[in-house]
Amino acid sequence: MNNLLQNYKIILEKLTAACSHIESFSQIRQPKLSNIELVALKLWLNICHIILNCSYLELLKEQNSKIKSNV
Repeated sequence: MNNLLQNYKIILEKLTAACSHIESFSQIRQPKLSNIELVALKLWLNICHIILNCSYLELLKEQNSKIKSNV
């Protein structure tokens, strides 16, 4: 879990540095997360999803090769 949090913080730092010139509009209520934090969270989730899909495909390839060898 610590590694996941570190990855999120790295993405947030990079986005903050790259998008420092973008100003967010003011709202009446204070949001729980800033816009840049939401973008960082979305990117982090997409990266996790891609990694999960890659590992799932590798697992399917292994299972497929086992099935072919048994036939």
